[in-house]
Amino acid sequence: MAKRQLDFYVKALFPERYHICGVNLRPFCLAHYFLMQRFESAFLNEHTQIATDQLPKELFLAIAICSRTDVGFLEFIEDAVELERWSKEWSDAMVTLVTNNKEYSFLEDVYRFQEYMQDGIVVPYFWDLMGGDIDTEKSGAHWTQSVLFILTSKLGYSVTEALNIPLARAIAEHFKYLESEGAITLMQDWQIDLATDNKETANGQGKN
Repeated sequence: MAKRQLDFYVKALFPERYHICGVNLRPFCLAHYFLMQRFESAFLNEHTQIATDQLPKELFLAIAICSRTDVGFLEFIEDAVELERWSKEWSDAMVTLVTNNKEYSFLEDVYRFQEYMQDGIVVPYFWDLMGGDIDTEKSGAHWTQSVLFILTSKLGYSVTEALNIPLARAIAEHFKYLESEGAITLMQDWQIDLATDNKETANGQGKN
């Protein structure tokens, strides 16, 4: 039984819930990724450290995006009254959190948000049967475009559904489709163990 692949898929279907800075986040999804790209969120660039004085602003934007659907966020930023109300509510909640919990660490919430994103962008281990790396960035297309294309054109998801289902699930569905087309084979447990011992031959478990 491929327990490790099953565990990966179950977690993709039912992702862990995150509550950060007093706000419940929705499962990380393609819509969140695209909106963070559109509004230039520093959290998407894992190779650049965010300046300390920019962290509150960056986390505020990221939480505002990831606590909503794509439509909900776009409506939110166009509504000046709601934006001001939510900003004040969030600020007041943060003051209360810091005041009532002397052990609270804002940096821990920053790390939790990074963990939240990483949990949503995990690739199953696989063998590439087509020769070379199947990463679509080699062709100039970003991997998110490939995932969205497969979900909407091959697997019957509407654009709205594809954008808002948990990203880990979207990635899992994408890779299962690639396997059905003969492009890859998802590894068995013993193969994963061998592959992780040899990082040069292991495909999977991470995206940028």
